[in-house]
Amino acid sequence: FSKLAWRLGPNKKLVFTNWLVDTDMKLFGNSGESLQFRFYPEGKNYTYLASDRQSLEWTHQISSKTFYTLRFSRFFQRRRYRVKNFDQDRDGFSDWVETRLSTDPYNGNPNVEDAVPQDSDGDGYPDEFERNLALMRDDMDNPILPDEAPNDPSIFPDPDVYPLGNEWLDYWQYNGWRYYAPYYNFATQGSGRYFHHSWSDTYEGRFDITSQVNRHHQLQFGLDGKYHDLYFDEIQIPWLQTPYTEYYHKYPREMSAYIQDKIEYPYMTINLGLRLDVNNYNTTAWEDPNDPSSDLVPTETQYKWSPRIGISHIITDKSTFTFGYGIFHQLPTYRNIYQNSDRDLTTFSPIVGNPLVGAQKL
Repeated sequence: FSKLAWRLGPNKKLVFTNWLVDTDMKLFGNSGESLQFRFYPEGKNYTYLASDRQSLEWTHQISSKTFYTLRFSRFFQRRRYRVKNFDQDRDGFSDWVETRLSTDPYNGNPNVEDAVPQDSDGDGYPDEFERNLALMRDDMDNPILPDEAPNDPSIFPDPDVYPLGNEWLDYWQYNGWRYYAPYYNFATQGSGRYFHHSWSDTYEGRFDITSQVNRHHQLQFGLDGKYHDLYFDEIQIPWLQTPYTEYYHKYPREMSAYIQDKIEYPYMTINLGLRLDVNNYNTTAWEDPNDPSSDLVPTETQYKWSPRIGISHIITDKSTFTFGYGIFHQLPTYRNIYQNSDRDLTTFSPIVGNPLVGAQKL
C-alpha cells in the first residue's frame, strides 16, 4: 500500500493511492477435494489471487460553503485455480506424464519395469507421446508423427506447442484420479477438477459537490460511472472427452446520479434525496427467457429511480422521533447474468444466466 498527497494551495489537494495484493495458496478443509487429495496434495489445485487498485482524488474548496471532489480509480482482480507440475521421483518425467502412460511416478529407477517411460531418442518426450500426440492433448487436428519418430532425434514435438517442463499444468495435462490399496477413498494420482482463469477490471469516475446554501439547507449532488471488463474461462474435469467448459468476455456499464437536501432546524433534521441508477449488461439475451428458440436481442439500458427521506425530530431532551423511507436497488452478481453465455443446453443440468433481469429492489 502506498499513498502520496500534494497540497497545491490552501484549498486544493491531490491524493494518489495504490494497493497491491498477490497471494498463491492451497486451501484445505474436511470435504471435497481437500479430503480426496489427503495422501496426494500435489494434485490439488492452488488458488491464485491478485488484485491492484489505484485512485487519484482531487479536492477543491471553492468557498467557505462549497467544495467538490473528483475521483478516478481502477480496480483489477484476477483469480486462478491451477495445479503445479511435479516430478516426485526426479526421473525427468512429470507426474502427469507417468500417470498418462501408466508408469510409476514414485519410482525413478530405470531398471525397474514400468517405472520410467521409454525415451529412445533422449529428447525428453516419451516414445508413446511421439507416436501419438493425442496422448498429450485433445487436439486431433495435429498430424500424428510417424512410427519411427522415437528413433529419429530430428523428429519430436514442438516444445512451444507441447511443453513438458512448464511450472503449472495446462488443461490438457490434467489427469483423472487414480487409487491404490489401501487408499481406495483417496486419490494417489491425478489432478484437481478445475482449470480456471478469471478477472475483473473496473474503471470508475466520480464527482461529488457539497454546498451549504444557507443556514437551513445543505445540498449535495453527485455523478458516478463504471466501466467493467469481465473475463471468465473455466474447464471442469478437463480429462474427460467432453468436459464442461464456460467462457465469456463481457463489458457491462453502470452510471448513477443523486441529489440530496439536508434541511436543519433546531428541533428537526430532514434528509430528502433522489437517486437514479442506469446500467446495461451489454450482451444478448433470448427475447423470451422461457423459450430457447426465441430470437436473440441486445440488452437494453435499464433505469431505476430511488427516492429517499429521513426525519429526526427532537420531542424532549430525553426522546427523539425518527423516521426513514427509501427505495434501494442492487444489481445481481454478474456471474449469474453471464453464466453459460453460449447457451449450451446439452449438459446434464444446463443453467443459463438471464441478462433481462433488472436490479433487485430492496
